[in-house]
Amino acid sequence: MTAKRSLALASLLASCGALQLAARPHVVARARPVRALAAETPEETAEEPEQTEEQKARMAAIAEAEAADPLMQAAGGNSDFVRWYRFEQAKEEYLKENPTDLLANAYEKLKGPVSSLVIITLGFYAIPLVRGIADGVREGDIFGTLSASLSDPTASLKF
Repeated sequence: MTAKRSLALASLLASCGALQLAARPHVVARARPVRALAAETPEETAEEPEQTEEQKARMAAIAEAEAADPLMQAAGGNSDFVRWYRFEQAKEEYLKENPTDLLANAYEKLKGPVSSLVIITLGFYAIPLVRGIADGVREGDIFGTLSASLSDPTASLKF
């Protein structure tokens, strides 16, 4: 009996999905260009943007440096070690050019938890603070009553 119910539920959900696609023609219209792009040949889509003179000069300098590099000549320039070595060199160069600010990083990491801790602490001491001020005004000794209520905040919650 449960197999029939699950089959009926599955067919109902499938028909709802088909109805939903038919009700939203913009979804079907959006899928057509993707299929058309997939049918295009690579020659039709391989349009490279024109490079500026600065980019061309930079690419020529990179090619010249790679040609003079002994790692590129010895290992063929395409081994895993050479790629790893280049990545490590680029990472070290990036870290030299862009040093990290430890205080700013620590502030960004601790900003959320510290603000939550401050809110919880203020909420914990809000009732004893108000009650200490009110009792101090009533008794005439604001500082004494306030310090007593803040020294034991849970005792001031008793009525």
